[in-house]
Amino acid sequence: MVTKLSRYAFSCPVLFRKLTHTLFQFSRREYLKGSADLTTSVRSQSDYFFYYTKQVHAITLLILERLSSELGLIGSSRFESDHEDSQPSLSTLVLLHYPKHDEATPPTNVGHLKHTDVSSLTMVLTQQWGLQIMSPETGRWEFLEPRPKHAIVNVGDFLRFLSGGKLASIVHRVIPLQERQGEDRYSIAYFLRMNDDAEFTDLNGQTWTTKEWHDFKFDVFKSPKKMDTKAQFLTAMMEDGQKIAA
Repeated sequence: MVTKLSRYAFSCPVLFRKLTHTLFQFSRREYLKGSADLTTSVRSQSDYFFYYTKQVHAITLLILERLSSELGLIGSSRFESDHEDSQPSLSTLVLLHYPKHDEATPPTNVGHLKHTDVSSLTMVLTQQWGLQIMSPETGRWEFLEPRPKHAIVNVGDFLRFLSGGKLASIVHRVIPLQERQGEDRYSIAYFLRMNDDAEFTDLNGQTWTTKEWHDFKFDVFKSPKKMDTKAQFLTAMMEDGQKIAA
């Protein structure tokens, strides 16, 4: 999903290769407390981060509300009911930097491996090429064109499971346009996540809380060959006989 924005704003943790650096993370919890442990270099610009976190959270919640209505959900079954500010969540704003690399750097050490997002919705801002999606039509990797004044909105794992698969997570990755990345690449992402103790059932019938899935999947990211021998969790079972993308 690509959404047009009326103004430019700020943003994935998820899966890092060796040369992907998280420049900044700002949690929704810090926003609600009205304080954050900011580095000196961005402390003077903290108003921007607070402002954008407020706006992007409202936008992603609005999308959830519209999706709930389109699917005819009511009461506690509506998606937004699991995203209450009165309850803790791991919603987070993240700035990512993919440094350019020299001839000595292996090409496999740049970007993000294929995955689905640990979120309900993820809103991404980027002005540079590099994001690929697994096309549902061709089953091949295709680059997603970065468009001025547009944001990319991904359906994440939580929304897919809550919807019973009616809304599909998009399998995606980040790689250079060429074999080697000749320029620094930046992206800004907001990961809207359910309340920590909200529960869902995956496609294997196992029940998880949001925090359990979040923590387990990040452990899988660190050791995928050891903890994900059937290659189910990095892509949230999207490649296990399921639809690849919506």
